[in-house]
Amino acid sequence: MKKLCKTIMIAAVLLCMCTVTAFADMGSKPRVTIKLKNPPQELFYTDLLHRPEYPDRLHPNTDADEELNRDILQLLLSYTDEGWYPAYTAGTYSPMWGNLVADQDNKVVYSYHGVPDSFKIIIATESGEIKTTDIISRQAMEISLTLDCKDMSYTTKPVWQVYLGQFMLTCSVTLLVEGLVLLLFGFKLKENLKVFLLTNIFTQIVFSAAFASSFIYGGTMGSMMAFIPLEAGVTLAEMLVYRKLLKGYTEKRKIIYAVAANIITAGMTWVNMDALMDFMFELMR
Repeated sequence: MKKLCKTIMIAAVLLCMCTVTAFADMGSKPRVTIKLKNPPQELFYTDLLHRPEYPDRLHPNTDADEELNRDILQLLLSYTDEGWYPAYTAGTYSPMWGNLVADQDNKVVYSYHGVPDSFKIIIATESGEIKTTDIISRQAMEISLTLDCKDMSYTTKPVWQVYLGQFMLTCSVTLLVEGLVLLLFGFKLKENLKVFLLTNIFTQIVFSAAFASSFIYGGTMGSMMAFIPLEAGVTLAEMLVYRKLLKGYTEKRKIIYAVAANIITAGMTWVNMDALMDFMFELMR
């Protein structure tokens, strides 16, 4: 048992070291993705309106070398409604990256630290027309909207897709890998199937809910910080359950199985974390 505890401590330290290293150059930034439906049939620019407390401290985000229509820019800059300013055109306190012109897929994206928490979407056309949405609150790290340019109504992508997608992926991999490890440890699958399935499905529901929430509201940094505590909690829970309910062999063997199985699945997840993050970003966007 002492050797087991020592092994767990070493594994935890190594995972923590990996996490610290990864944090040095990782971390998603706030992002707003707008997919345009029924866009104007003329040149138009899209921007985010925000209400800064100190407008004189704003730093423009447009590049001086960009070839932009000055009339539409002036139209955006001249628009004021109860202290609202175009974030990309007039500026933000912190930098914000984005584009005024929709791409070939009729999509505009704004990202980085300057993305406001509350904003309106504004559209200005070459003919001088201006349209805006109601106030939109960005409660998650990223938000994806589909905007109907005719009436400026919008819909958001449901976040439950992230929870469900992440659960389906991680749970299926976990069941496969930990099932194989169960057989390698000599436990009979038939007589332990119910305990194995119920335990893993329950712990994966809890893990997925917490991990996906950390990702949605804290981005990659939030999810990475939550990963080790969540994995430790899952390991402890499965140790306690398997020690009492798995059939065959000693309690020590059951505990070692729980630790080994979770270290393997945690290691696989860590190694493939970039792919998992990309998968979850696709679900969100």
